[in-house]
Amino acid sequence: MSVGEIITLCAGGAMTIVTGILLHVIKGYISDVKEYRVEREVKEKAKDDLILGIARVTLLETYQQCEQKGYYSLEDREVYGKLFDAYVTSGGDGVIDTLAPKIRALPTKPTQGDDAA
Repeated sequence: MSVGEIITLCAGGAMTIVTGILLHVIKGYISDVKEYRVEREVKEKAKDDLILGIARVTLLETYQQCEQKGYYSLEDREVYGKLFDAYVTSGGDGVIDTLAPKIRALPTKPTQGDDAA
């Protein structure tokens, strides 16, 4: 075997080793990126669920307060309407969909003799 053949064999072996190492590093990097993405998606989903939960509680409380007062003030209508639209757009549904027509059916201001406070 000549010196040139030995160098060629060594260079080929070295290239194989370098390629293997690079593939291992790239595979590890891709795996880390996938893990990070999954973790980030889980956290984002948790934040979305939290925000929807807070919106749901707020909508329910507003409904209960308005029902107890017997009217649905203009201020409540504005806030409730915007929050309800955002809630539905974000994926919220269910009980709130049932309550929305009920709260909208309430009078806008208290009837004569009712205390506005």
